[in-house]
Amino acid sequence: MGDQEQAGWEKELASHVTAIQCADDLLPFLKEKFDPGPVCLHINASAMVILHSYTAGSPRPAPKKPSLGRASGRAATEASPPFIPAWLDRNHRSEMSVVLRAYARLTRFGSDSCIIFSGESGSGKTVCCKACLAHLASFTPFCRAGGDDRRLGNLLVLIGPLLDAFGNAATALNDNSSRFGKCIGTIFDFRGNMVGGKVLHFMLERNRVTHRKVGERNFHIFYQLVKGGQSSLLKSLHLKSDETAYQYISRRAGGPPPTAGSTDKADFAFVLNALKSIGLSDDQLSHLWSVVAAILQLGQLKFEKDGINGSTVLNRPQLKVVASLAGFDDGDLEQFLCFRHNGRTLVSVSIEEAVRQRDMIAQALYDQVFLWIVQAINAVLRPMPNEEDPVVTSPGYQGTYRNINFVDFYGFASQEASSFEQMCMNYSCEKFQQAFLEDAIRNRLREFQEEGVHWKDIPYSDNAGVCDLFDNTNQGVFTLLDRATCDAQGENGDKAFLDLMDTTVGGHETYTSRQVDPGEGILCPFLDFKVRHFAGGVTYTIDGFVSSNRDVVTEAVRELFLHSDNDVIKDIGIHQTRGEMTPNSTVGVNFRNAVTTLADSIEQQDAYHVRCLKPNDTKSPRHFDDVKVRQQCADMNLAEAIMVEQIGHVAHASYSEFLRRYKVLSSRLKDFRGSVRDGCKLILQDNVPDYVSSISFGQSKMFLKRAEAFVLLNECREKKLDESATHIARHWQKHRLRACLRRISDSFQANKKAIDWPAANTSTAPLLDLCQKMHRKWLYKRLLSKIPAGHRPNILLKVTGYNALGGRRRKWGHWRRWHGDYLAVSPTYRNRMPSLKKEGKFEKVLFSCYVSKVNKRLKVQERVLMVTDNSLILLEAGDALPITKAPLALNQVKELQVSSGHDQAVAIRIAGDDPDRLLALKMPDTADDFIGELVAVVCHASSKQFGVCPEVTISQQIKAELEIGEVTVDLDYQFNTQPEFKKTGAHKLTLLWPA
Repeated sequence: MGDQEQAGWEKELASHVTAIQCADDLLPFLKEKFDPGPVCLHINASAMVILHSYTAGSPRPAPKKPSLGRASGRAATEASPPFIPAWLDRNHRSEMSVVLRAYARLTRFGSDSCIIFSGESGSGKTVCCKACLAHLASFTPFCRAGGDDRRLGNLLVLIGPLLDAFGNAATALNDNSSRFGKCIGTIFDFRGNMVGGKVLHFMLERNRVTHRKVGERNFHIFYQLVKGGQSSLLKSLHLKSDETAYQYISRRAGGPPPTAGSTDKADFAFVLNALKSIGLSDDQLSHLWSVVAAILQLGQLKFEKDGINGSTVLNRPQLKVVASLAGFDDGDLEQFLCFRHNGRTLVSVSIEEAVRQRDMIAQALYDQVFLWIVQAINAVLRPMPNEEDPVVTSPGYQGTYRNINFVDFYGFASQEASSFEQMCMNYSCEKFQQAFLEDAIRNRLREFQEEGVHWKDIPYSDNAGVCDLFDNTNQGVFTLLDRATCDAQGENGDKAFLDLMDTTVGGHETYTSRQVDPGEGILCPFLDFKVRHFAGGVTYTIDGFVSSNRDVVTEAVRELFLHSDNDVIKDIGIHQTRGEMTPNSTVGVNFRNAVTTLADSIEQQDAYHVRCLKPNDTKSPRHFDDVKVRQQCADMNLAEAIMVEQIGHVAHASYSEFLRRYKVLSSRLKDFRGSVRDGCKLILQDNVPDYVSSISFGQSKMFLKRAEAFVLLNECREKKLDESATHIARHWQKHRLRACLRRISDSFQANKKAIDWPAANTSTAPLLDLCQKMHRKWLYKRLLSKIPAGHRPNILLKVTGYNALGGRRRKWGHWRRWHGDYLAVSPTYRNRMPSLKKEGKFEKVLFSCYVSKVNKRLKVQERVLMVTDNSLILLEAGDALPITKAPLALNQVKELQVSSGHDQAVAIRIAGDDPDRLLALKMPDTADDFIGELVAVVCHASSKQFGVCPEVTISQQIKAELEIGEVTVDLDYQFNTQPEFKKTGAHKLTLLWPA
């Protein structure tokens, strides 16, 4: 990030902190800035608030065809490349400063960064994450082996919407609610070039596949396939284009949100193109859609009673459809659904148990599909070392990758009867809230205390107790649930879990139930418990907790999957079905361990928090709900974080870092031997003396109260660096010029005629051009000194003649002196010249001689040919010398055609409809050649006057287009005394020329 961008956000941060003097000022500030676009509020250098607005129909970015061109580094202010969706670039510029700061830290200090998006469900976390990821791809240089740089940028924009299709669903609070947690990592090499990426996912809400609340939808992909799939595809999958025909996705009482599903058809086209962009073949896509369809068809299986306690499949044709789509044997599938192993025997199960088995396999299949998609994305994003890079291929090179991670988890939600999955989601929100409090408040206050800076204690709501309730490895919620899952049998497991909670953590300040506190009349006895989260109390209903905590991939499911003919199911080892989970462990414990590991890794990185707020619960783009926004601000401790900045300072820097960055601004530091603290004071006194009083000096850091000081310092530093860069560049250019001159001088001494000129670059090109001109001038002067003085005026013309005829015509008169106007010796010609200049509108005659001209009847006429500075003129031979035809402008001559012999015939080919001129020069001495002089004069005068040069053609036959058509002239060299045209055919002549 450049100094201008840094100064910009620091100034904006200062204005925001100054505008909010107390907690009551936060809400009016947000309300004043609120409009249909997002509102940005900077809390400190690593945290910001985004007030989301519900804008209508943000289109999905269209996947572009991968380009093989290399993408170079781009400034962040340049226009976005074609793979960046315009709506992200237009509406989310406020989040981009976070991305710029993270990338600047990575390139300057090699620091890993993590950008965390948190907030309630529907607050715009996913949209902000996609906007930041797209902006990072818009200005970051790429470096990928194989030349697919731009394809990497395209993929980074596609993976967000693609994961949304398979992992998001419409809920009562959010039309695109994330039902899984993700961490999208972007990987950079030591130069700051993006080389790849990786996606980590956390606990998909698989229970939604078979069970969902009233007013909610299943995962988007089911509806997109049914509504957007082509009829041929749906027919092959045995599907109808009617969502109400399938139990797992049919609209339940209450219906989904009104706007949900309006773009399913268009979204499916996007998903299909995106899947192809990550490299999936047609066969892989076919297997993928077969599994998705098999899940929908599973929901259509019905069971009937078989015997006393047994069950069997009622609709067997449906069973065969499911088996064929999933690649199962229909007998194995029926056995899995309707029987269970009791030792070595098979025991028929009840209808209820068969339904649970059916739902279990549907959940496991979808879990498998989602993991397969993530692995396909990671395969194409995997970094590939560039084998053409000399640094990478050097023997001692050890590559070190740096990362910028984007964490987008579930949104916090409180529902009437929250499930096990919602408890896990809220737990992850607690961990990110804890990370925010640690970075924005605890660490800041601890830093003030350690540095000895004046500060005052600010009360804030701490969620450490809630985190301890879940994280405790001996008596935490997940540990107790794990114990109940392992010990309990049948349906009593949920009650056993609640009993363990009441007896073990009943006294915890954040936990309560009806048994612990009979005064909690809202809670159902032996069914509900309540946790006081940072964003309010949430009631959890234990029904299904133990079953949801179990891994759905049992040994029987693994055995069934291993025998599948579908590549999507077989590609992934069954031990990886739960992603990061370890074998024989429960969902809750593994999720806690995964989130804790992620939180620990965040502590080792530069963390940036984007706190997302929603203006209302009705998804209105213009309604600002004061109560709702105030509650969110209070839950997140936003006002308290801003108060910490006010009692502290908007910016701080260690003495060593400040001195290293701004040392160039003070000349007194050249021979300075004092402490780094005193050196920093000298810099401030020399450049921003008016702000020194507002700066606090700690033990190892300095704290700036006003951001204007940094703005001025950065401006001074930028100006100083520009001056220094100019000075260095000037001296470096002098050095390169001297080296270039030495090389030219040495080469000139070795071979004066052929200098070995060095390769030109930006700095030496003008010098080389000047030296080459001087050398050519010296060489020409040396050559001219050997030519008689009378011949020197013809040099330029003879060069032109050589370029036209040299090496192609045996004789062209270069050995003799060229006079040009050969008829100037005639008194009649000289007397006629003034009137000729007036009639022909020329100033100078360049060439003149007598010629024999062939007319339209192939008769020979004696004429005078004059070449002037702008035209060709033919005169009648005699005393009057009248002009026979209108002068012919030189730019109308398109071709001069002569032979390779010593004859003096020439065909002047004319552009347009005018007939050509077929001539033979008549000179006193037929042994001399005057064709070369004529050609040189015409070419040189035409180029000089009109900028065009006629083509010169040399052949054994001369052809001309006369009034009667094309005439061919053969050449015959005989011992004649005079040249003579002899007619040999209707359109053919022979020129007899003295041998």
